Amino acid sequence: MKHSKYLLLSLLSIILVVLFSSFVIADSTIAAKVVENTITSEETASFELSITNNEATTQSYTIYSLTSGQGWSVDPTPLSDKVIENLDPGEEYKTTIQAWPLESFEPGIYYVNIQVDSDLGESYELPLKVYVSSTEPVDYLPSIVVDVEMNSEMDAQDVQSVIIHIENGNPLDLSQLEVEVQCEIDAFNTIRQVDLGSLESKTIEFTVELDPFQQPKDYVAFFTFRKEGEIIKVVEEDFEIITQTTPFSYEVIEDTIFLKKYQAFNLENTGNVENTQTFFYPVSDFAALFLNSDAIIEERNGQKYLSWEVTLESQEKTHFNAVYNYRILFYLGVFFTLLLIFYLFVRSPIAVHKGAVTTEGKEGALHEIKIALEVKNKTRKNINDVNVIDVIPGIANLEKCLDLGTLKPQQVLNTKQGTKIVWNLPELEAKEHRIITYKIRTKLNVLGTFKLPRAVVEFKKKKGKVKKAYSNLFRLDAGRIDQS
Repeated sequence: MKHSKYLLLSLLSIILVVLFSSFVIADSTIAAKVVENTITSEETASFELSITNNEATTQSYTIYSLTSGQGWSVDPTPLSDKVIENLDPGEEYKTTIQAWPLESFEPGIYYVNIQVDSDLGESYELPLKVYVSSTEPVDYLPSIVVDVEMNSEMDAQDVQSVIIHIENGNPLDLSQLEVEVQCEIDAFNTIRQVDLGSLESKTIEFTVELDPFQQPKDYVAFFTFRKEGEIIKVVEEDFEIITQTTPFSYEVIEDTIFLKKYQAFNLENTGNVENTQTFFYPVSDFAALFLNSDAIIEERNGQKYLSWEVTLESQEKTHFNAVYNYRILFYLGVFFTLLLIFYLFVRSPIAVHKGAVTTEGKEGALHEIKIALEVKNKTRKNINDVNVIDVIPGIANLEKCLDLGTLKPQQVLNTKQGTKIVWNLPELEAKEHRIITYKIRTKLNVLGTFKLPRAVVEFKKKKGKVKKAYSNLFRLDAGRIDQS
């Protein structure tokens, strides 16, 4: 009953000082600091009281306690400090407040109050907390309050924080309290020790680095609290490892050997569940022409990609290859270069072209034909001693008359194939064109096809070797000309 009475008085005093202080303008600073507040009923608690005058004028202060005589004796030391006179503006004064029980109290928490009044009408009340322990050994059952803070959903790729708040619910000293965390996930398993004094609160904090590929599912963490091997409390905390479906990581290893490019794509599922994804890798339109790969080529928004759909378990790896073979370009280049060299080597430096203009006779038959031979030096060098040879079929005769300005034949010979005409050009200058014309007249009216054989140009190259160049074939039909 006495304990309840003193506790009720203390609480009423606290309420009164709070209500009273809301109506007083604080012109002083009153503060109390604990020196010793854990005692037995036979000991004395002490506090340091400081008073600061914030007023612009000098003040005096009176210190007393309404709790004094109510089971406690509460006084300043020395007793002369009950009245502190003439404290100048801004000046601070410190004194010691002692409180000791006047009777035997049950172990527990008690409040004694100090009242400080100034001569300017200020009044302050400070509650002072005193822990009273027993003088006799008391057997308490350990009692703790535990609050665990941790995420209920965890990303295995993030570092997780675990905070354990522990409060000792009675005066029992719980030094070397063992805290063990047990879980299916090894990263959580740990043992910590904490010294928890009488009615004390402490916090334990640690971090957990999970396996990034931890299987996503629900887990339970058990927090076991032991004192000297005896379990005091067990707390369970449920949490979930969430599913991670990150894009597959990949590495590209490249190598090139003589216009052949090799690419090896190494893929890995960095998530924590099986996953199916389509891997895309951009390639140029040009490179796609020479690509050989297990993957397919897919076009998206005008860009070509290597596309490969693959299913991987968590942490599983796979690879595929791509080969770009540009050697075909090299081979084609070599082929066309050799072809060009061969063409330049075997081609004739002289070009000759045969053309004709016809005059039709009766009923549209061919009658008179004017033939033109165009001889051209395609090189940048002069060519000497050039012979132009043409043959007139036996069905036609060479007209003896020559147009003004035309070249006169050097020879006209009758052969089994027809009339052979030879012109000699002593020199054909670089890039020079020469036109040779002559006329023939058919012996009969030709109604069908009349063929003109190829003309031949003979010339000598270095070392005296004779080379020949041939004109096109020429066919004449009544009413139509065909040349090839």
